[in-house]
Amino acid sequence: MDPIDLSSSRVNLNGPGDWKQWISIIHKFATAQNVWEYIDPSNAEKPALSKPEEPTVQQIRPTASDLTDLTAEEFRRLEFLHTQYRTKVQTHRDQQKALSSIQQHIVKTIGNYYSTIADEHDIAKELALLKARVQPTDWAHEQEVLERYYAVLKAPNRSKIDTWITSWQRILTEAQKLDLPDIKNLRPTRQFLQAVSSINPAFTDYWINKMEDEARNKPNWQDSFPDGIKISEIFERSHKAKRATGSKAVFSTFQNEGPNQSNNGYNDGDKGSNRRSKPSCLCGKKHYYSECYYLSKAARPNGWKPNKDIEHKINQKLEDPVLKEKVNRSLERYAGQRPQEPQAVQDHQNSADVRGTAFAGRHVTQEAQRSTFATSVYPLKDSFILDSGSDTHICNNKNRFVSYEPLTIEEVPSRTT
Repeated sequence: MDPIDLSSSRVNLNGPGDWKQWISIIHKFATAQNVWEYIDPSNAEKPALSKPEEPTVQQIRPTASDLTDLTAEEFRRLEFLHTQYRTKVQTHRDQQKALSSIQQHIVKTIGNYYSTIADEHDIAKELALLKARVQPTDWAHEQEVLERYYAVLKAPNRSKIDTWITSWQRILTEAQKLDLPDIKNLRPTRQFLQAVSSINPAFTDYWINKMEDEARNKPNWQDSFPDGIKISEIFERSHKAKRATGSKAVFSTFQNEGPNQSNNGYNDGDKGSNRRSKPSCLCGKKHYYSECYYLSKAARPNGWKPNKDIEHKINQKLEDPVLKEKVNRSLERYAGQRPQEPQAVQDHQNSADVRGTAFAGRHVTQEAQRSTFATSVYPLKDSFILDSGSDTHICNNKNRFVSYEPLTIEEVPSRTT
């Protein structure tokens, strides 16, 4: 809010819980306009705002009756007093205008409390009456803040995470100013992690485990561990990064794509028409993690130097344990898919991708399949990959079942991603 514009304030005095913020807005505005000392409801001995008095010739020479009785020097002194007077008059006008704005703001924002000041026209007395009527006791204020604090923790809105985090940070700051026992040390951190566990359980598990590990092994660990505000900032960045990449399915299989075309973005082996556009990397460019100089040491050319700002932003994003694990897993998977077999076998694989693994999709002849499986060192050969985002997995080989219980025939909907 602009310090000289009360009209932009949306805080209304609806009850004791609003008093502190409501009077704080008036305080800031009145201080900026140099009128707070005249209306401060906490000060019983307030000075009155009076209009400046115009200087007279008698102030320069008590015996003078008009200007003609003054010497040249005395006349200059009178002119100086008049200059000061004009400045004081302008200041007084500005202060009167500020008080008028405050009066309008009070009337517009006090709602049902208007009857408290209905018969009063002096702003200082109005604020004193409202303070006596609305301001909560210290105990009541602490209780009200605690109730709002725990109310915010109860139900974070998945669709409005940014708004919820702002509300959390606001009420936590308010509670910290009151030095409430409930928010001492790292209690807010633990409470926040529990609150977001339904939204991102992996995030909560990571930080709870990290907290327990540091508590056992690291002296003075609480001094460096993220507090309630910091952990909410980390979660907010994590949620934004997750939302930005949420449309990319984990372990998704694409038609006509082989092992080098899994959703980690590595498409080195296929230059055909089915190649997907490259995704956005953490560095802001369009390429795969394996091609990023910041993430993959193997991709860096000799003499390359990182941009410190980009490197800092990437490190902030990697504070999200889920995203960090995804990047590491992608880089490791890419490294495991690098050619290890003889060139003849590799050439054959480039022309006829493996079929039968979790990532296979292109049709090859039976002879090509046998040749590939006989020599390939592809680490996911004959493997089933669990999709953590799916509640149904289909297997066409009963020999791989640990146990088997027939069910009634059901239709299983499926689609290509």
